[in-house]
Amino acid sequence: MNAIVALKKGDKWLVNPKWVKEEITKYFGDHFSEVMWDRPTMDGITFPSLLVEDVVQLQRPFEDVEIKDIIDSSQNNKSPGPDGFNSEFFRRCWE
Repeated sequence: MNAIVALKKGDKWLVNPKWVKEEITKYFGDHFSEVMWDRPTMDGITFPSLLVEDVVQLQRPFEDVEIKDIIDSSQNNKSPGPDGFNSEFFRRCWE
C-alpha cells in the first residue's frame, strides 16, 4: 500500500495524517487553481460573414486534378509532412 506518512514543510516534519492531507491539498490548490478575473467579451463587435456561395466553395471536396497539380508543382527534396511522406513519394505513387 502506498501512503505518505510524513511531509517536510520548511524545517518541520508533518506526521499527523490530517496535517499532511491539508498541506498537500493547499500545495496543489495553490499551483493548479485558476485565478478568476473579468475576461473581455466580444459584445457589440460585428464580424464580416462569408457569402453562402463562398461557404459552399470552401466545403466542397478537393478534385483529383487540384491535388495532382499541387503534387506536380512541389519540389521533391522538401521535408515530409506529418504523415512522413514527402512530395516525391506521392508523385511516384500517383496513378
